[in-house]
Amino acid sequence: MQTQDKPITEQRPVRARPEPPKMTRRWLVPALAGAAVVILAIVVAFVAFGGGDEPDVITPDFDSDPTLVGEALTVAYNSGDVDAYLGLFAEDAELRFNGGPSSLEDIRSGYQGWDRIMNRSSEWSECAPFGSSATAVMCRVAITDPIWINPLLGEPWPGRVVITTTDGEITQYDYSDRDTANRLALSAFKQWTFENYPGQSGAAVMWDPNTPLPLPRFTEESARLHIELGAEYVAQLDTAP
Repeated sequence: MQTQDKPITEQRPVRARPEPPKMTRRWLVPALAGAAVVILAIVVAFVAFGGGDEPDVITPDFDSDPTLVGEALTVAYNSGDVDAYLGLFAEDAELRFNGGPSSLEDIRSGYQGWDRIMNRSSEWSECAPFGSSATAVMCRVAITDPIWINPLLGEPWPGRVVITTTDGEITQYDYSDRDTANRLALSAFKQWTFENYPGQSGAAVMWDPNTPLPLPRFTEESARLHIELGAEYVAQLDTAP
């Protein structure tokens, strides 16, 4: 996303170059044959390695061991490949976040908008069998980004999720985060936003579970607004007496 002029150097006299030897049929044919072999080798390698496409994201197989689903989510999410991430879910997966319904399209929108702008990363860990289902697990989730969560909270945003898998796909995903300290921190930010930027107070309600759905919470526009307001909010906290 960024050029400079080259320094002027002293000119040197140009020496006459010797005339190259004339091509003769005697060595021209072997030279062309050798070049053809090199080109053929390049083409074969290009095809063998997928024609220059991005390599596939390799995630653990959690079909036989559902507890590996957390590692698979971590690898796919942090790869930056939204298709690899959503590919872990069944097309008709039931998704809930803090009790509210969601969809794969909502996740895609948030991943390509909010998460990308925030340079967000997530980790699913400590997945263990949950309930009576042999394919259900509960995992801890730690969400972090250097632009929003880290400056505002000083630590990753913690949550937990109950995941059910069927035939190697996630069919149910029920996420919740009710950390009291973090909720208080966000409530303070929301109050500050209401008082200082009443026209933009909608930026602060995205975390409020009482806000009616649907709401364009995780768009690129919302992310940029949060970055701007969050930086000012954190700065005034640092200078407060």
